[in-house]
Parts: sequence; C-alpha cells; structure tokens
Amino acid sequence: RPQYDLECRMKHRNGHWIWVHDRGKVIEWFDQDTPRRMIGSHTDITARKIAEEQLKRSTREQQAILETVPVGIIKVTNLHVVWSNRAFEGLLGYSKEELFSQSTRKIYPSPEAFESVATVSTPLLAQGATYESYQWLLRKDGSRVLVHYKGRAIDPDNPTMGSIWIAADVTALKRAEEADQDRAALFQAMFSLSLIAQLLVDPDNGAMIDANEAAASYYGYPLEDLRRMNLADINILSLTELKGEITQGLQREKSLFAFQHRLATGEIREVETYFSPIVIG
Repeated sequence: RPQYDLECRMKHRNGHWIWVHDRGKVIEWFDQDTPRRMIGSHTDITARKIAEEQLKRSTREQQAILETVPVGIIKVTNLHVVWSNRAFEGLLGYSKEELFSQSTRKIYPSPEAFESVATVSTPLLAQGATYESYQWLLRKDGSRVLVHYKGRAIDPDNPTMGSIWIAADVTALKRAEEADQDRAALFQAMFSLSLIAQLLVDPDNGAMIDANEAAASYYGYPLEDLRRMNLADINILSLTELKGEITQGLQREKSLFAFQHRLATGEIREVETYFSPIVIG
C-alpha cells in the first residue's frame, strides 16, 4: 500500500510554526487515485531542525574562516590531500582540483624530505601530539618555499579521519635572517681581520665588548684580557671625562678625537680615534 514520509512545517494552534516529521499510509480509497482515509503520525522535530540549522551556520562560518585566513591549510587522509584552502593553493600555485586526491609526496622537494616528515610525524600524530617543523615545500613551478609546518590528527584513535596541516610562508623571513647573518659575518670579518686597531665599547659604562687582533698587538695585551678591560684602563682620561667625549660621538657632534692611551708597558702614546656608533641587536 502507498506510504508517505516527509518533513514539513505546520502551524501550531498557538500561532507559531513548528517542524514535523509526517509518516503514514493510505488505508482506504474512494477510487484508484483518491485516498479516503490515511493513518500515520506527526513527530515534532523542531529542536532537531534548529540544531541542524545551527550546525549548518557554524559550518559556513568555519568554512569562511578557513578560506580567508592567510596561512595555508590542508586536510590529509591516507597521505592524500582531500581538502585545501585558498591560501595553501596560492602558496604552492595549484588549483583546488589539482591538489584534490593527490599524494602529499607531490608537495615535497624530494622523496627523502617526504619520508623524513612522515617518519617523525606519524608517531606524534598517533599519540595526539602536534608535529611542528620548518620545512621546504615544492611549488608547481618547481621553486621551493620554506614554511612553518604544523600537523595534528583529527582523532588519534581513528586514523581514517585524517589530519590537518598548517603551512605559513616564512621564506622572506628566512632570507632576511640569512642576510642579517651575512652582514654580521662580513662585519666580524672586517673587524677581526682589519690591520687597524679597533675596539667595540659599551657607551654606557666604557666596558669592552670586543677587540681585534690589531688592537691586542698595539696595546700589548692578550686579546682575551683586552676584551675584559674598560676603556678607562687604556685612556688616561677618567671614566666621567670619557663619557662626555662618548656623548659627543653618539650625538655625531664629533667623529675624530685625539686621546692619550696607555699601553701594557705603561708607555703613553698619542692616538687619533675615529668614533662610529653602531646598534647591536
């Protein structure tokens, strides 16, 4: 016999609308096409419908957030990409369709890089921990991008649920750090290898921060001893007088000074000192 099963809205006797699950069947007919009597039940499912709508709204909000955050996010199941956000697609230069169902091996610069991440991350994710590293990934055009990489299992007890991975591009930051390191190495080489005596001094208290071999040779002190000394130990001016001279240098009122310096032998020599403030850190 014909049956029906549907969900619909009905008006309550109090005037408000509710959701109803309406199920039943025809038990008597006027003729072949016209039901005469039906029997069935109405179940109020308003609470369920409200919960479903709230879940849909929450899902839409989460989707909007995931698609607009500036960091790349992918969902991985069985080592395959099953979802990606726009930021991740833009990061590597792929479309969503080009990433979907692809092995994650595709985004690593080498099989060894893939295996390294898998070896370390797999036991961590199984324990419910977060994998975190700096990792080079491979763009579609063959170039590489350095990312701050994090991965975590959705449900450690159910690996089929997959894992979520976040990738933040730190390539520019890394290059800036490398440039800073190169500049620091260049300064250190110029300072250490210079044939001119050079001292790096704290302007607040006159303490030696560093000295080069040429300075150690000129003043006659072992280099490590010279580095532990104060500018007042080699300059015949008092520390207070020296601070006044240093202040002029910091304010760029003067860059060339004439001092008398005392050598390790006690000999006093006239020296011309060029002052240049630098910022450390």
